[in-house]
Amino acid sequence: MNDCPNRKRLQFYLDGELNPAETQTLELHLESCASCQAELAAYAHLFEELRPTPIRDPGPALTERVLDRVLPSRLRRRWIGAIGWSYTVASATSTFMFASWISRPETHVWIAAQMSFAAERLVRLGWMALDATVFAWGWLMVFGHVFGSLLARFAPVMRALALPFAEPVFGAAVWAAVVSCGVLLWWLRSRGEPAAKEVRHVDIVGF
Repeated sequence: MNDCPNRKRLQFYLDGELNPAETQTLELHLESCASCQAELAAYAHLFEELRPTPIRDPGPALTERVLDRVLPSRLRRRWIGAIGWSYTVASATSTFMFASWISRPETHVWIAAQMSFAAERLVRLGWMALDATVFAWGWLMVFGHVFGSLLARFAPVMRALALPFAEPVFGAAVWAAVVSCGVLLWWLRSRGEPAAKEVRHVDIVGF
């Protein structure tokens, strides 16, 4: 590998792009640097082989294709233009077809029939909603009357049952009984303790 700093000027030397002073300096260096001489010979051979190859001009079409791939804005503008033209054509076609359809005499007859059918259905739906509302209101009235009658019938029984609780002594006794039952149930609860060791059977005489 050639690490000489002058190797970067070898191509410029072959292309004739160095000034006379730089050319003379590089030629003096080439007399004493074998690496640069070998690389210069390789460059010269490569240029000699490539010189007969024709150079084709792709024209502006290649530039346009490259720009379309490289510049997203050009692609976006092209897509937006295509979508805009498509929408315009579709909108114009739809408008023309609708205008042609609405101007036909049978179209007006069909629209009137559909509006009459929709109005009839709407009226029927309104009557059904009103009928359901009246029916539900009637059932609520009946249920309220029955519930009120039951309350009126059981009111004396409820007052009779509540009368003893108005006495302080009876109320205190009931609450004491409730508390006692609660404490007893809590004491009888399962504690999760392991079963006691099995006890051998002992009969009445002790044997």
